[in-house]
Amino acid sequence: MDRKFHCALFDVDGTLVDSRESHALAWQKAFADFGYDFPIKKMMQDIGMGGSEIVENHLGKKDAGEIGRKIADRQFNYFKDEYIANVQPFPCAKKLLGSLAERGVNIILASSALKTVVEYFIEMLEIGNEIVGYITANDVKRTEPAPDIFEAATRNCCPHIERITVIGDSPYDIEAAHIAGLYIIALRNEGFTKDQLSDADRIFDSVRELYEKIDDVFSFGKMECPRK
Repeated sequence: MDRKFHCALFDVDGTLVDSRESHALAWQKAFADFGYDFPIKKMMQDIGMGGSEIVENHLGKKDAGEIGRKIADRQFNYFKDEYIANVQPFPCAKKLLGSLAERGVNIILASSALKTVVEYFIEMLEIGNEIVGYITANDVKRTEPAPDIFEAATRNCCPHIERITVIGDSPYDIEAAHIAGLYIIALRNEGFTKDQLSDADRIFDSVRELYEKIDDVFSFGKMECPRK
């Protein structure tokens, strides 16, 4: 490892919380309500994109207009009403963020989920005091694999881009981070394969493994960042 990081931009779904399957099931039900039948394995491969990107990926940009918005709204309602209460954090997620915050690393959540979902997980993880802010799909025009969320988070984090790393779990996080010129650590978390994540700068099998190797990755000592 030739450099260490003072600032961390964390994805949430699939990175800190085990929500990929729950999101996929909600998408499957939402598409089915409008007459589209997609297997759960196909839906799982899309988790990590934003909602608009998922709809376009399945219906095509031409057909994803008004019906796409209705499907995305339906997915959100299914996830909120039927699935979110069962989502659990990955082992060591809270300990990882707590240890980083205690040691002076600036943490921003950078998620393609809607603000209400991210705020739910902040409360569930009890990390409101550990993070310096969060960027969600509500704050940008495009979500992963577009770089907008990470670029916005960077503006709210640190001026030294070489000291910032993204932590995500999907190929879409990797693509977005690299477009934004950012280093990215990928966490497998029993989700995407190592081959699918091979373009990441570094790969860990789990949140727990990153936590156990925290001193190899992050530099400690406070760097001032604005609070959002």
